[in-house]
Amino acid sequence: MMPTPGSSGWVPPSGMAPPPAPAPRPRRKRVRLLVLTLVPVLALGGAVAAAALLIPPPTTAGEASVSPHFSLPSSTATARPEQTPTSKPPASTKPPSPHTRVVTAKDGKSELTVPKHWRKPGKDRGVKNAVLEIGDASQRQFVIVVTANKRNFAGFPAFAKLVRDAGRSDLKKVKVNGKRTLKVNGMPAIRWHYTGNGDGIRFVFWDTAVHGQKAFYQVIGVTTPSHASKARPVIRRVLDSFRETAIDV
Repeated sequence: MMPTPGSSGWVPPSGMAPPPAPAPRPRRKRVRLLVLTLVPVLALGGAVAAAALLIPPPTTAGEASVSPHFSLPSSTATARPEQTPTSKPPASTKPPSPHTRVVTAKDGKSELTVPKHWRKPGKDRGVKNAVLEIGDASQRQFVIVVTANKRNFAGFPAFAKLVRDAGRSDLKKVKVNGKRTLKVNGMPAIRWHYTGNGDGIRFVFWDTAVHGQKAFYQVIGVTTPSHASKARPVIRRVLDSFRETAIDV
């Protein structure tokens, strides 16, 4: 049987161009989708989605209902080389405030000290991958925590880069207001402060990548510009209260 065009062994007649080679598969996109599937980091869209789900109906001019289907922005800063914690986070020496309470993440690895009136979202609301999400919807104050397994990353800089870079295409007019390295209760951390628009609303973020002993963590504070002056000190205190639990989970 004579070979047909396109089959093995077929040779085009003299003067006839061979059939075009098949287009290469989009491997890069497939690899990125695989990474996003395997690494459940909140930066893949959770913080803005949480804000969108938790913010109540608009009560002031310029605020509208928000669709939760957009993601976090990022800065272009580069994390410093990995630092390894050498000791457990120090225990707090301050007596507990009568106006705060300690809440523990669902996975038992971490905890936050939050205002007593802060509440968690209902079962049908919130972020899928978050181990802790809590805030005050009326004051537009939210903090969300995600735990990431260290074995899924080459090191803390790789984790911080994912936190920094994920989801920027879904927000508009992103403005990075600052980046700083710090220690959160003894744990090395990197925090980015930025703003960005999503579905007609501008959000303010304090996005922190934390290098814990048990895991890597992303701890994010979210508010809106009209509430930022009042929310900033409250959210910052909650972010800075983040610590790993004493229990080895």
